[in-house]
Amino acid sequence: MKFGQIVAATLLIGVTMPSWAIIGLGAHWAPNAGFALKSSKAVLDVNNSSTGITMAQGDVDGAQGFGVKVWLDFLPFIDIEATGNFQLGMYDVTLSHASFANPIEVKSELDFPIFNEAKPFFAQALGDVSILYPFLKLPPVVSLVKLYAGGGLTYGAATPVLNVATSKKIIAKNNVTLTGTTQEEITSNLAKDLAKGLAKDGLESGIGFHLMAGAKLKPPIIPIAIYANAKYYLLSFLPDAVDSEGITFELGGALAF
Repeated sequence: MKFGQIVAATLLIGVTMPSWAIIGLGAHWAPNAGFALKSSKAVLDVNNSSTGITMAQGDVDGAQGFGVKVWLDFLPFIDIEATGNFQLGMYDVTLSHASFANPIEVKSELDFPIFNEAKPFFAQALGDVSILYPFLKLPPVVSLVKLYAGGGLTYGAATPVLNVATSKKIIAKNNVTLTGTTQEEITSNLAKDLAKGLAKDGLESGIGFHLMAGAKLKPPIIPIAIYANAKYYLLSFLPDAVDSEGITFELGGALAF
């Protein structure tokens, strides 16, 4: 057999073989469209005494994130995948008083270099185990593109939101008192105490559910795949300030063998 015939036969076998691999390992961008953290504004009392200090907590519209994924598709009728996502949204928190002009910002005191001296943030880490049903493969023989839908369990953890309700808990838990000689200094010290208390607070965690749909593209022979998913979470452990859980999109690439 001539060399050209061997090459042609190899290519023919490659394109007529199902392209899907046994395992895929991927990484993706995971923005959360529609995620909403509602704003709040109220007078902050300390030890049941009115201080005249007003706390304003800003909102978050959408969140950015990233994630990793591993999937198995050697089982008949269904695929199984595990995903880990981390998402983050920054917001403003200020304390103000009628006795001085410029509001005092509350800074983050968490021990992460990229967040040091930054705004407070809402963050969530989510781990998913999904069972997917591939309802369409295109084209039918080669199956370059697979469309699927499904859902599964989610375990996650989220940071508290620094609003008036959380601040009152921090004040009571840490026996925060007002210190300083001027109202501006008193307010500034309170802002630092709240930031320290927030850094000590633990994460809210729990189990939830998710629904998802998406597509994968996997050429024959080449051990590379790309994927795009839309995922909706049903999580009970999120803070009350989260007004909408939004829809997470997973857009990434993988090595598939």
